[in-house]
Amino acid sequence: MICQSVFRLGIVSILLVFLSAVSLPAQQENKTRENNIQFLWSFGAIRHNPTGGEFKSIFRDTILKTGDQIKFFIKLKNRCHVYLLYFSSKDELNVLFPHKFHAAPPTFFGPDSYFIPEGNMWFELDSHVGVEMFYLLASAERLENLEILTNQYKNADPIARAELSDRIRTEIKFLKKKNMRLKASAERPVRIIGGKRAAGEVKNTTNEDLALHAMEITGIDFYYRSYTIEHQ
Repeated sequence: MICQSVFRLGIVSILLVFLSAVSLPAQQENKTRENNIQFLWSFGAIRHNPTGGEFKSIFRDTILKTGDQIKFFIKLKNRCHVYLLYFSSKDELNVLFPHKFHAAPPTFFGPDSYFIPEGNMWFELDSHVGVEMFYLLASAERLENLEILTNQYKNADPIARAELSDRIRTEIKFLKKKNMRLKASAERPVRIIGGKRAAGEVKNTTNEDLALHAMEITGIDFYYRSYTIEHQ
């Protein structure tokens, strides 16, 4: 009986060592992947009225009118790839971020902040009303197929662009569905020196004001968010 017990204990010890060896790489991988997407994001709009303009942070689908202005802020906090795509009411595509795919989207860790458009400029809604879409995607790896399709779109004639526009939307839906199994991403307001202002408090909006309204987005491997703008 003693010999059998010792033998069984030996087998158990070997199994425990084996399981530890197997689980350790998995634990290390999960630790590496934890929050491998991390960036600051802000979507701001200036809604114009007879008394002037009022700044609003955009967190969900909304209504904007011709003459209203919009601007975006992105600040990468780790080596992830962020994409911002815009489809107009005429189904025309514009890649707002990054500006080019010739090398890679910005993937460095550093203090650089990106305002879209740059400097003191703002996008202004024109007279073409309808439904407009913004897609914000982030990935730990480059979304190469999406990049290829958008590059093809830029160089295509008007007829081919209509088909490519559908293919790009399909690719976005595919990426979203493919990554549905991932743990939900987190979004939280960022408290910057001086405190976080309430939406609508900004009168003369600057880039600093837009950054002040940023929220931190964290996730594993992939992040997706869309904004539908009803342009009136």
